[in-house]
Amino acid sequence: MLLYRHVLLQQVPSLPETSPPLTKLARKIVAEKTFEGVLERVIMPNISAALRVAWPLCYSNHDPDDIAEIRKGDLARRGITEEDDRYYADWAGIQEYETTNFGYKNLCSRETKLASKWSTSEQG
Repeated sequence: MLLYRHVLLQQVPSLPETSPPLTKLARKIVAEKTFEGVLERVIMPNISAALRVAWPLCYSNHDPDDIAEIRKGDLARRGITEEDDRYYADWAGIQEYETTNFGYKNLCSRETKLASKWSTSEQG
């Protein structure tokens, strides 16, 4: 709250509804790909919409084209060489002007994993 009170207490418009709304079947998650489908249709657009509202509050002298968006990770490959170019996160925070030789610079890498695929254990 100390750093972002002015952003967190800001009154903002409601985020847009998913269009068309997800059906019960569309919300059924059985694997990472179906989970990614829900994230791509509902969660990620809301995060990008929230960033469009919060960005100007955090960066008052911003250019409207500089606002970060959450997009599919293959837009922001992390490679340094052609052989390395196949590695990328599932999701990426990107800005249109922040690029590398292989796509956009990933400002916020995120992975999509079902709970059954990970644990808090330190064992490998």
